[in-house]
Order: sequence, then C-alpha cells, then structure tokens
Amino acid sequence: MRVWLLNLDAEMELARSGPYQAPLRVLQALAPWAERARSLLAPQDELLEAWLEQAPEARQTDAVGACWSPTPSALARLSRAGLPLPPAPSVEVLRSVSHRRFYLGLGGGAPGATFFEDADALERALAARGNEPWFFKRPYGFAGRG
Repeated sequence: MRVWLLNLDAEMELARSGPYQAPLRVLQALAPWAERARSLLAPQDELLEAWLEQAPEARQTDAVGACWSPTPSALARLSRAGLPLPPAPSVEVLRSVSHRRFYLGLGGGAPGATFFEDADALERALAARGNEPWFFKRPYGFAGRG
C-alpha cells in the first residue's frame, strides 16, 4: 500500500531556494482537489492526511510513502510520518526538469516558444517581432498559475 502526499504546489517549492512551507492559502486552495484525486489512486492506497488520522496501531505496517513530486518538503513530511521514502532524484535534478527551459529544449511549447534568460534578449525579441501577441509564463508553474 502507498500513502500519498499530493504536494501539487511542488513547483512553488522548486522556484525557491531554501526551506519551503506551503502558505495556508495554497493549502486551502488545493484541499478540494485532494479528495477528487483520491479516485486516481489504487484502491488500497491512502492519502497521507487520512492515514495520519488513523490510530497508529490501525495503520498498515507495509505502507510506503509516495508523493506527486519528491521535493525536500514532501520527503520530510513522509519521513516525519514514519513512512519509507520513495527513490528520489536530487532537488537540483527536480528543478532542472521541472523548469520550462527543459520542456522547451525537448521541442515542447507553441511554435516560436523561447525562454529568455535576461532582459536584453527579451528586448531584442520584442523589437524583432513588432506588434505580434505575446504570452509569458514563469519558469515554474502549474494549473495556469503565472
């Protein structure tokens, strides 16, 4: 059985350096989605919050931790719950592959999509493309945020 932590705000953590704790407003916004996501889990799997509400003696002893994204805060929460941790890449690898630059490097994105590293490159591109519409996104984002 897997005990899931649905840290759907992982990109917010990856965008920051240092320790991360989800803001209360983010947790409240994500809460309704956790119950909806429950239907996507295997029948024997549990969500971490529901599993923690059980008396310790009622919890399955073969439970292992699982998470949406193995960020440092997610792994720490699973560890504090006493669950074996899933295999996980370093946070540097997570940041790299979650960054929009990685996706664009694989050929993803709309035609002409570009990731700008500095203001000068952006200004040159804006000048070259004139009045064409632009759509900007943050390096890390989810659910249309940013």
